[in-house]
Amino acid sequence: MARIAFVSLHNDPAWTTPERFILGDVTRAGLAMALARRGWTVDVIVEAGFRAGPVEQRSPEEGVVRWHFCPPGVAVRSLRSLARLAGDPDPQIRAPGLHVLATLRACRPEIVHSFDLVFYPHLLALGSLGVPLIAHFHGGAAARRPGWRLAERAALSRVQRLLFTTTAHAEGWIANGYPRAQVRAVLETSVRGAAPAPKMGRIRGGRILPILVCVGRLDAVKDPLTTLRGFEWLLETHPDAVLHLCWTDAPLHAEVLAHAARLGPAVRLHGRLDHAATLDLIRGADVLVQSSTREVCGVAVLEAMALGTPPVVTDIPAFRQILGDTGARFAPGDAAGLAMAIRRVLAEVDPGARCQARFHTELSFEALSEQVEGVYRELVAAG
Repeated sequence: MARIAFVSLHNDPAWTTPERFILGDVTRAGLAMALARRGWTVDVIVEAGFRAGPVEQRSPEEGVVRWHFCPPGVAVRSLRSLARLAGDPDPQIRAPGLHVLATLRACRPEIVHSFDLVFYPHLLALGSLGVPLIAHFHGGAAARRPGWRLAERAALSRVQRLLFTTTAHAEGWIANGYPRAQVRAVLETSVRGAAPAPKMGRIRGGRILPILVCVGRLDAVKDPLTTLRGFEWLLETHPDAVLHLCWTDAPLHAEVLAHAARLGPAVRLHGRLDHAATLDLIRGADVLVQSSTREVCGVAVLEAMALGTPPVVTDIPAFRQILGDTGARFAPGDAAGLAMAIRRVLAEVDPGARCQARFHTELSFEALSEQVEGVYRELVAAG
């Protein structure tokens, strides 16, 4: 087995200690540990607001992952400060600092796995190490302007494999010249599994009174207004249904509140909840609803699958990949189709059990590590 180095420049200001970072950075922690259990040696080099390492992450199965925490470089810190002063609360300025590159070299990896695909200076620096480089898609878009396309082409010329949740997500980069033969369909992430719970839906007179939950930003991409319109259609046949809404950012807050007010107590508005409370809502609901027009992956849907809550979601590539033949899908923007899809799921016998079975076999970190391992073995075999 080869020595692998994960490199990620994503961090949350709340991750102020190694322990909090490892707990919060679910994607790197879950995948690295699953690979370690399969016999790979994994170092995780991350940008953090502090410097520490190596810190060992261990599992009961004796997998061991070494974490290295490196502060950003002076130039990156300065550019982020200027962007915040200009009004950007979360500036997406990424470049590997000297500490990141020095730590990476010291780990002597045989394969580098980057979780920042669209920050091209980062990929150029990683590609200069002379070892096989993988870039894993976690959002962003292919370059559109000629100058940016040149930068993209230079950076990706050093990348041996691009990983996307579905190959449909890769079309922009393929159109810009990246070889289709080097693209692989690998999920963006997974979630930590948890025990399901009895569903909250009540039964009265032999009829189910379902509890629905919708998790996500109130914006045009998540399309909560279609969710509300579809729920309104559902109330015609399930008048005692309840929809719980929780969210983070909310550009459509006023529109959502106005529509929810028309539906009265059937819609429960929670706003921002912590992760544990959100999981409790998903765990107890009969159906998770998502009306997204596009998704890189869909963490809330993965969490619902893990918890045995069947999703009813839009028929887009990421959700097709996740659901398989479980749950139900409807066309984006089709409120009547959403209501019909919910009714189909409510009529099934224990649809959550099939969702949870699919999660464990196809979507868990163990399953994701098997997909990633296949890519690693390709590169090792290629020498």
